[in-house]
Amino acid sequence: MKTVRFNPRKTATAFGMVFGTIIASIAFVMELTLLPLILGPIQQDLGLSLSQLSWVFNTYAFAVAAAVLVTGMIGDLVNKRWLFAFGVILFASGSALAAMSSDFQSLVLSRALQGAGGGLFSPLVPILLTHAFPVRSGRILMIWGGLAGIAATVLPIMGHSIQSAFGWRAIFYAFAGTSLIALILASISAANTYPQAARGIPRYRSLRAHPGIWLILVYIFLTYGSFTYYLFYLPTRLHSGASVALLLTSVWFSFSIFSFVLRDKLEGHNLKRTLMFAPLLLTAGFLTAIAFQDATGAQYLSAILVGAGLACSNSPSTHLLLKLTPTELRALTSSLDITFARCGGAIAVALFSDVGPVLAASAVITFFVLAIVCAGFAERYKANG
Repeated sequence: MKTVRFNPRKTATAFGMVFGTIIASIAFVMELTLLPLILGPIQQDLGLSLSQLSWVFNTYAFAVAAAVLVTGMIGDLVNKRWLFAFGVILFASGSALAAMSSDFQSLVLSRALQGAGGGLFSPLVPILLTHAFPVRSGRILMIWGGLAGIAATVLPIMGHSIQSAFGWRAIFYAFAGTSLIALILASISAANTYPQAARGIPRYRSLRAHPGIWLILVYIFLTYGSFTYYLFYLPTRLHSGASVALLLTSVWFSFSIFSFVLRDKLEGHNLKRTLMFAPLLLTAGFLTAIAFQDATGAQYLSAILVGAGLACSNSPSTHLLLKLTPTELRALTSSLDITFARCGGAIAVALFSDVGPVLAASAVITFFVLAIVCAGFAERYKANG
């Protein structure tokens, strides 16, 4: 694959691609953070049963998972500009149709369309950003992660105000409007600001010759699994007077701050140290939450530690994954990044949702040890490769 190098700071059309990509990813984050706020109003307005409401929630996730795999298989073979635009259009269309839905069936179909779009464009986000900044790719990924964290921090408050004033349909229109802004910005960028399609069929089997890739994918599985388990454990086991909403805001605020702090520290040995430090922070935060369930201050400290741990693992692991991956296979590994993260969270919650604090702590410590091993060996393969 031919890579076109340029300076985005001197190219207006390149800015369109960069900001369009980031805004599209924020639309993806909006769905994650705002949908829980409107499930109750949707249920009341459409007269849905709890089972039907779960389908409204889960249909999107199933569609994202399926579309992510499609992007992984064809993303390196087709024009990434058009695939990204097609995904954003589907996401915007599904969001608008969901806002206009009047019954259960139409809402579920709209959510499937929305999820398919999100699954198509979301794996391309880190690829497009690192292509735009080939020299300082780690910095742009940390900035992207920080902006996503800021969005996740403030959106619940904004979304609650919008929903209270205009109803749940306005939230879906907000998804559609944000993604359309991203589409407009991306459309003004020149074609040469996007990675070119690979010539010939990528040799997917060659991934077997890159054990470092699989090690970092397992690392992502373990660290994101720990993070997701914390998010599940927090509201179900919290005994202190701390507000769950404020604790979650603290997590995302911490994530944002540490992402910006680390934006220039992802090259060379700093990358390895950051990846090794992430499991320690996640584990310390989780153990603090378990050990001091009745202490409000300790719970806020745990939220800050977990947010910092996510910042040290999220974009840095994606950065290393793309560095380890041959150019023609980056769409596939970017998709696997999302798949392993989602599976890690789902499996962790499924296995340990109803266990006591001792077993929960043991599980998180086990994840910590395994993640450290994976990070160390993945960096060794990078150095040897």
